[in-house]
Amino acid sequence: MKKIIYLVALSTMALLQGCSSTEFTRVANDAMSGAIDGVLGGTGTSESVNATSGSYSVESEKVVITDAKKTKKDFGKITVIKTEKNPKNQTKLRLDSCTHPRIGSIKCGGYLYEVTEQGWLKEELITFDDLNHSEVTLAAGEYYIKAYNWDSGMNRFVTGEFSVKPFVTNLVALELE
Repeated sequence: MKKIIYLVALSTMALLQGCSSTEFTRVANDAMSGAIDGVLGGTGTSESVNATSGSYSVESEKVVITDAKKTKKDFGKITVIKTEKNPKNQTKLRLDSCTHPRIGSIKCGGYLYEVTEQGWLKEELITFDDLNHSEVTLAAGEYYIKAYNWDSGMNRFVTGEFSVKPFVTNLVALELE
């Protein structure tokens, strides 16, 4: 038993010369596992995975489009696809399209909130939809959008921040999830 531990310690020290801390940890863990397996007669190896790594979430979130609060995570995709000059050189935002990846073109609407320099949302909301407010005149800067599909009866949303460029019409495409 003492010989096995001595050999493991000696081989570990020899292997650790020039190793990073990550390699050191891996080699030390492997050496200890080997020593335990040698004493107890084990033959298998296994890797453990940190269960709290958190790549995926099943947590739900209620999206209230009239509240000037950011959602915990952004939903959908917001893309300013192009800008166009307009005759009055005003800063405008126009809804180019509203889609869902598994449905196609859908109807949508919601509200825009101007984002302050500190990252807060201003309380004043700007109506933005594909019915009566598909083009709005507004100040250039950062905006947060909360929009939903108002005619499907399903909870499909898009939320997130995007930039509006000055003195042109910004065409935006919304992809709901």
